[in-house]
Amino acid sequence: MIRQILVAFGAAAMLMFPVAAASQVESTPIPEIPKPDLSPMTYLLGTWSCSVQSARRPKPYQRISTYKTSDDGRWIDETSVTEALPWFPHRSVIHDMLTWDASTSRWVDVTYGDWGTYDLAESKGPNGDTMVWHDLAFRPSTDVASFDETSVKKISDTKVIASTSFKEKAGRIVGVVTTCTKQP
Repeated sequence: MIRQILVAFGAAAMLMFPVAAASQVESTPIPEIPKPDLSPMTYLLGTWSCSVQSARRPKPYQRISTYKTSDDGRWIDETSVTEALPWFPHRSVIHDMLTWDASTSRWVDVTYGDWGTYDLAESKGPNGDTMVWHDLAFRPSTDVASFDETSVKKISDTKVIASTSFKEKAGRIVGVVTTCTKQP
C-alpha cells in the first residue's frame, strides 16, 4: 500500500513538473567558431631547410620543414623530417599544428611525432621581429632538469633563427640554435 502511494506521488510529480525538467535541456545551437587569423604566420608556408646546432653535438644536423594551411583553414600544419644521424640512427618525422586562439589571445603549437614525441606550447605572438614560445608540456626527465623558452627571430620572410637552451640534470646548460632558410 505504501509503495502504491509513493508511485502515485511520483507519477503526479512528473505530470505536474514536466516543464521544469524540459527547460533544463539546452536547445540553442552552438555557434560556429570563426576561423582564426593566420596571416601573421603565412610567411612560413612552403618548404624550409634548417640547420640545427646543439652544444651537445659536434656539428649541426639538417632538417626539412614543410608548412601548409590545413584543409579547413584553421591551422598551419608543419611536417619536419630529419634523416638518420650518427647519434640517432633513425629517420624522424615531427608534426606541428599552429593556430591562433582568439578567445585567449595566444598562438598555440601542438606537436606530435615519431618516437613518442609530443609537446604543447603557446605564444602571445610577434613582438617586433621576435616571437617567444613557452612550453606548457615540459616536465623534468631523467636527463633534462629544465627547459627555457624558445625565441624565434624573423630575419626576413625567407629566414628565421630560433634559439633555446635546456639544463641537464648534471647542471650543464645546453644551447640549441636552429637557422632556417626558405627554399625557392
